[in-house]
Amino acid sequence: MIRLFVVVLLGLSLAAPAETDAAKRMVLFGVDGMDPTLLQQFMDDGDMPNLKKLAAAGGFMPLATSIPAQSPVAWSDFITGMNPGGHGIFDFIALDRETMLPYLSSARVERSGREPLAIGRWRIPLSAEETVLMRDGQAFWEVLDEAGIPATIFRVPVNYPPIPAGERALSGMGTPDLRGTSGIFSFITTDPSRQSVEVSGGEIIVAKRTGTVIGAELAGPANAFLENAPRSVVPVTVHLDVEHPVALINIGDQRVLLNAGEWSDWIPVHFQMVQ
Repeated sequence: MIRLFVVVLLGLSLAAPAETDAAKRMVLFGVDGMDPTLLQQFMDDGDMPNLKKLAAAGGFMPLATSIPAQSPVAWSDFITGMNPGGHGIFDFIALDRETMLPYLSSARVERSGREPLAIGRWRIPLSAEETVLMRDGQAFWEVLDEAGIPATIFRVPVNYPPIPAGERALSGMGTPDLRGTSGIFSFITTDPSRQSVEVSGGEIIVAKRTGTVIGAELAGPANAFLENAPRSVVPVTVHLDVEHPVALINIGDQRVLLNAGEWSDWIPVHFQMVQ
């Protein structure tokens, strides 16, 4: 899939700390997958007035994308100033030459060779896994850090784990989830015809309905404390109201009451590993 991104460059004359009165701050604003031609059209038509104000206050320019035109490649070009031959990111996925299986190209979980201690069905890990950033090259904020210029890096893709430098960073796309993937959704339904449907980036869970109660399980990370590391699960129960379009949803120890078509807030879910 072709991915284009545009950067809005803002030179802001903000009040700087007293010790650097002559300094000016700069904001780089990048949007993944945004077509600069359409954005320019929407700004000209008045459909995106806030971005139009930002562009007028600083600078707005389209950037040529990477080869291949894919998000992790383009962002790695942007971060390092190098092409894929330099930073080593050529695609969303890369190939493990030993197992011939694909893995996420931007970051990889490396496991120690030490086997866990086995006690019956229990396993006691003797070492920890480590997530390694697969992108090579020096990020532009590392250059800023070496020059004593502070930077805040917010949700920039292909930056997990964050590069150890003086900047403040919150990683974006490419940050692994609890399962070690780039993000997997779970879609729970009572429609049995969905059982055989294959989806990309997630899984469909067909729940069982008994009267007004729907039951299913939400899968979490592998439980490394048990033999064969089975996936941990949290029970999900939905109680339907036969008279009103309302449902009471129990997820683990959390309870949520929702109307039909309503979205809940974020719900923290706890996966019990040792009982």
